[in-house]
Amino acid sequence: MEIAEIYTEGLGEVLPDGQAALEIYNELIRGREYWVKLYKNFKIDSPYLKNYKKALTAVGRIYKEGRGGIQADGYKAIEFFTKAEYWDGIADIYQEGKGGVKADGYKAIEFFTKDEGWLWVGYIYMDGKAGVKADGYKAIECFNKVKNWAGIAKIYQKGIGGVQQDAQKAVEYHTKDENWEALAEIYEEGLGDIEPDLEKAQEFRNKSDYQFNSIFREVE
Repeated sequence: MEIAEIYTEGLGEVLPDGQAALEIYNELIRGREYWVKLYKNFKIDSPYLKNYKKALTAVGRIYKEGRGGIQADGYKAIEFFTKAEYWDGIADIYQEGKGGVKADGYKAIEFFTKDEGWLWVGYIYMDGKAGVKADGYKAIECFNKVKNWAGIAKIYQKGIGGVQQDAQKAVEYHTKDENWEALAEIYEEGLGDIEPDLEKAQEFRNKSDYQFNSIFREVE
């Protein structure tokens, strides 16, 4: 596996060689597939199949990204990701439209949902990606599942996907997210029924500076 990884990424004088990496991974996959067929009750996440799943995923990524001189092929990537049950990888191919596969937001949602990738489903609905119409309510539903308060705040602040702009809700969710900088901007410029309030804006700006300095001190 380590040698295949070196051929995939390249290391020192060894240049990336996708074909060499594929040969090693495919040999490992063929060896494990005998046991997969023999013991049909084996699940892909079984410890016995750890390297098998890793190899399938690695081959899928080579085809997805077109590494080491291998031409990107989204269909082959999907084939290997399906065997590995790597749903996020398939969803990403459909979301962006990679390796000859046409972008399809609904397919992306289907596979992100299989992996409970609610954050990414929420962004698809918020931004209206790959043929999916923007739907702020569905986005909020998804973001609530993963506590993505920043995403919900943005929807209410800008009025996205059929959701009415609501300054108070935007403030509520920016506060939950402790995004003091965003709150400072709202009170500096005003938003909806919130009038500009420079004193409050400065209050939040100070909180933002304190938060930044605290993080900086932790890094030091």
